[in-house]
Formats: sequence, C-alpha cells, structure tokens
Amino acid sequence: MSYSITRFFLLSAFAIVLSCKNNSDSVIGEWQLISYNFGIDMDINGDHKMSTNVLDETNCANNETLTIKSDGTLNTTQTFAPNIIVKKVDNNYVVTIECLKGSLGFANSYKLSGYKLKLDSGHFYTFSNDEQLTRTFKDYIKVYNKDLSQVIETKDIILTYIKKQ
Repeated sequence: MSYSITRFFLLSAFAIVLSCKNNSDSVIGEWQLISYNFGIDMDINGDHKMSTNVLDETNCANNETLTIKSDGTLNTTQTFAPNIIVKKVDNNYVVTIECLKGSLGFANSYKLSGYKLKLDSGHFYTFSNDEQLTRTFKDYIKVYNKDLSQVIETKDIILTYIKKQ
C-alpha cells in the first residue's frame, strides 16, 4: 500500500512539472500589434461598423512587431503612432486620426516576473496566455472640449499583440 501511495505522489508531481510551461520560453519571439483601443466607439472609415479598435477604423500602416529576445531585450522599429485628436461635443466623442509619416521605434531591457514583462523604463506588458500580450498607457488620450481649448477627461490606450507563428 505504501508503494502505491508513493508511486501516486511521484506520478502526480511529474505530471504537474510537465504541465507547467516556462513563461520565459513562451514570451520569446515576435508579436504583432492587433488592437489599439481607447474605449470609444467610432466609425472613422465610414463602413457603418462601430469599433473601439483604431486599427479597424484607419488606413494608417500598421507594421508594428515587438521582438522579445532571450537575452532580456525587446525592440520594435515600426511603432504604430498616429496623431489622435478626441473632442467631446454634446456628450458625443468626435475622433480624428491622422497617419504620420516616418518610423518610430524603441528598445528596452526587461525582466520576467510571473505573467508580467517589466521594462527598465518602469512600464510593463502582461501576457494572459502563450499567444497574447497587452500593454496599457494610463491617461494617454486627452479628450478636449468642443473648441479644443481644455482637456476635460483622459482615456487609457490598451495595445494588444498576438504571437507570430
């Protein structure tokens, strides 16, 4: 009987070890930006479909790929960064997006802590599974009054990436 119990615990422990993935292995690779969301429904492209995802509503080029390396660095050379102006008129949001020319990029070091990829800059990415990363920029979008003379509220931007195959 004691042999059966010991065997059961050893097999259970082995199964647990096998089922756990190493987070650092699953985060390494290239991640494509699929959502640029600040929580305001819009139909900028005139397709009669409302969306909170700027990528669905603009023809601005989105070539943003985040590269996460096993040496503790990450970078991108094609950051999606349109000029976004939001104003509130009669309790309705009016969103204007201008595509910018050129290319922005960044590089940073990171440390992995649980499901957070902490950057040396103090910001972080969170991965909810092996195939999705998110990053939130708090209070990034300024919402102006009708004549753009005063900021009346702010919105967070949430970027979502999926892992390239």
